[in-house]
Amino acid sequence: MGKKVVAFGMLFFLIAMSLTASAASIRKGILLEIKGGYYRCSDYNKWEEAIGHGFSAFGGLKLSREVLKNIELGISVDYLRANQREWAVYLVPVGLTLTYAYRRSQNQVFVPYLGGGVDFVYGRTGTGELIPEASHLKEPGFHATLGMRILLDAATAEDAGAFDQKYGVNNSYLVFEAKYLQLFNDDYVDKDYPYQGTGYLDPTGAFISIGILVEF
Repeated sequence: MGKKVVAFGMLFFLIAMSLTASAASIRKGILLEIKGGYYRCSDYNKWEEAIGHGFSAFGGLKLSREVLKNIELGISVDYLRANQREWAVYLVPVGLTLTYAYRRSQNQVFVPYLGGGVDFVYGRTGTGELIPEASHLKEPGFHATLGMRILLDAATAEDAGAFDQKYGVNNSYLVFEAKYLQLFNDDYVDKDYPYQGTGYLDPTGAFISIGILVEF
């Protein structure tokens, strides 16, 4: 219950922030972000023992739209596949996020942002030669994000103008982000699984990424 209060409290906090933010025109376009990076499980030792290394690469896609001044609503999908000798681990968090981006003008070079939201997390500990049955994860969760966008148009104004006229891209950003994901209910991770080396998935951890965001 406490985790739910924290998660929804963050969402209301973001909305309240938007009401006191400096006026900036509401962007009517779609924000598309493509990113990639590394995942670090909170149970670092267990993940490292199972997978053979502490960090695993992942990729993601996010679509957003500004709904209030400086407040964006977006949906994201991340994909992670980590290999072990006998089996593989898959994680696919699908998230709904409210983001507050501190943007005072269209030409602002550095745009810090923070956000929070809810997730549906699908996961699987895959089958292999020694494992006749996979364990599956289908659980709701929540996340918090913190990041920085750097306006690329400022460095190449002429190219950005031509890119806008040709493809309809208003702005493009380089994005650095840290996201922390946790399940609402993680009691299942303490349950025994009948096949040694598999266990139940606990996706709690940090996603560190770099990406490109374009505004259409």
